[in-house]
Amino acid sequence: MSNKAVGAIREALEVALRDNPRQLGKVYSLDPQMNKKASEIVELGGAANSGAVGNLRCAIRAILDGTIPNSPTVSRLCIGAVKGLLRDNASFPRGVEEHLNAVVLSLEDRASSETFKEEEAQARRQGSQEIIQLLEKRGGVYVYSLPHYLNYPCKSDPDRFWYKVGFTTGEIESRVLMSHKKTGLPEDPIVRRAYFSKSLSPRQMEQKFHKLLAASGLQTEAEFGGVEWFATTESQLDALAELLEFEITRPREEVE
Repeated sequence: MSNKAVGAIREALEVALRDNPRQLGKVYSLDPQMNKKASEIVELGGAANSGAVGNLRCAIRAILDGTIPNSPTVSRLCIGAVKGLLRDNASFPRGVEEHLNAVVLSLEDRASSETFKEEEAQARRQGSQEIIQLLEKRGGVYVYSLPHYLNYPCKSDPDRFWYKVGFTTGEIESRVLMSHKKTGLPEDPIVRRAYFSKSLSPRQMEQKFHKLLAASGLQTEAEFGGVEWFATTESQLDALAELLEFEITRPREEVE
């Protein structure tokens, strides 16, 4: 854990967060004490979805309280937010800059921790199995990736990761495993999301989802998987699902 910001340093950081024009500042300004539910912040326009609110709150806790997330992935996302705050406030007093640089170092240490990476990987595998069981009962659109791609962002855009978006009417585990084995991928996939609709078939859902992803300008031609792979984020995928009025199922560890 980094040192908690106190005194003049904390005051300067609180002012910077309130004045920040990005989502980080919006989430902080709407609920500085973080007492509201993430869904309330979404309704107030602070972020696209609850997952994005949760990640931004982790960054705020790291900035103000030195609290470092256990998740290496979330820590990696927080690094971008902290560095962004530094870029937006080039005139920070030296003590404030030193505090934020210490926070970045702590986040980088957590992001590279093999122990925490394995704990996160185990949680992901468990969450994947639970989502697969639900999809086999209901059928819908699934989102999966591979452990390597979940840990390392796209080279062309460090804020995005590779995900495959497909549909199933059942027996998703065999479909997913056969799909990735045909392309020679070395790891078993991790299912990260399931989306359901009461009015559309799984195929219709997938078609609408792919259309929105393509219209968003996201890459769809990964050399390892074909056109169903997209360079995006889980928060962005959830935002599109909400736009389409799909029911969203996330891994248990992400549910607030």
